[in-house]
Amino acid sequence: MFLAPGFLFWWPVFSLGQAPHWAAMVAALYLFLATLPCDILSGFLVSLTVSHTRCIFSTPRLFGFFRS
Repeated sequence: MFLAPGFLFWWPVFSLGQAPHWAAMVAALYLFLATLPCDILSGFLVSLTVSHTRCIFSTPRLFGFFRS
């Protein structure tokens, strides 16, 4: 399930072959822009002021898993 999207994601980078020099810069820009959604999400998660671990540890556990 992740193999085909992975190939599609990396295809523009690895298909450069004998491309002109500026194509490498475009590939670098492509990879930089591809990381922005993950960077935005991680910045949002780091900046949360509410800890969600309190909610996780206060819920009853099935089969006794995750007891602290």
